[in-house]
Amino acid sequence: GYRPEKATAYVLSHLLAGRPLNYHQFPPGLYWRNTAGVETFHARPSVAAFEPTGARSFRISYRWKVEKPLPGPWSALVHFTNPNGRILFQSDYAPQPPAERWQAGEIVAGPFDVTVPSQLKPGPVDIRVGLFKPKEDVRAKLDGPDDGERRIVVGRLQIKPDGVAFDEAVPAPVDAAEGFFTGADNGWAEGLHPLDRFIKNTHEVLSPLNRLTARMPLAEYQWLTPDRSVRRSVFGDGSVSAVANFGTTDYALRTALWGDVVLPPSGFFAEAPGFIAFAAKRFNGRDYGRVSLFTLQSLDGRPLKRSRQVRVYHGFGDSSLVWKGKTADVKRGAVLKTSWIEGIVN
Repeated sequence: GYRPEKATAYVLSHLLAGRPLNYHQFPPGLYWRNTAGVETFHARPSVAAFEPTGARSFRISYRWKVEKPLPGPWSALVHFTNPNGRILFQSDYAPQPPAERWQAGEIVAGPFDVTVPSQLKPGPVDIRVGLFKPKEDVRAKLDGPDDGERRIVVGRLQIKPDGVAFDEAVPAPVDAAEGFFTGADNGWAEGLHPLDRFIKNTHEVLSPLNRLTARMPLAEYQWLTPDRSVRRSVFGDGSVSAVANFGTTDYALRTALWGDVVLPPSGFFAEAPGFIAFAAKRFNGRDYGRVSLFTLQSLDGRPLKRSRQVRVYHGFGDSSLVWKGKTADVKRGAVLKTSWIEGIVN
């Protein structure tokens, strides 16, 4: 459970405790040279159309939302699984046009006729889609909630005695949170090995928080939702806090200074007068198409709102940050300097 790809809940627990992380497991040898397959392809699958054609059969089409061309030849995998991800049957296909010829936009594949095996009992069946290279046994890393095996859950079938129904609501895969802190898409550690990404992202979040809370008592520990999936820790006199979303749906956290901060599954928000860290879909009035991870630290001892020198770290996601009325583009990291005229960011 300490592998970077499996340690999301472990990291969030440390966030709530204000503790730094122990790094337990390193790959053998010169692991950082093995970066094959770690880049995210900006393509996301979904179901375009579904039509029952019989008591145990249906016709289905898939939509791929592509942001930029994909390098190399890829085939599409379609796994019909139980809710835990075990394959029950599958319907892989070769994309037409071939994936290496896809351009930015939407690609529709299908329709495909699928028959549910006769021995399969009634119940829920998830549809998990991905891209793979058969001869190399390699799967692409795609946009969306990865289930831990580089597949995106695009919907759920309900197998009934008298037919097959499709549920458009995408169920959260069991391992959707895994690998969250190994992300580096468009961020500081892009191109590095997943372990190095994990170390950098967690260090930038947890170490500054620990420096602030190491001598503070944990004053409060709260559950913010009835199912206890969203949790908050408050330290010392209440000026330092951390919120983590262990759930499967977004949570809108209302803050006094930064508006509603929308935390996705595995998202978090840590706040102190001179420090902020977040992985969110919305912060300071800006919506992010993909989850973005940022930290901000005051370098001049003033609270962030009045600081004239703020260090920004960008881990992954959209690199735009709204700060003091201006929008800064921070690809990796930067120091934002504010002049004596309030609101002007150099």
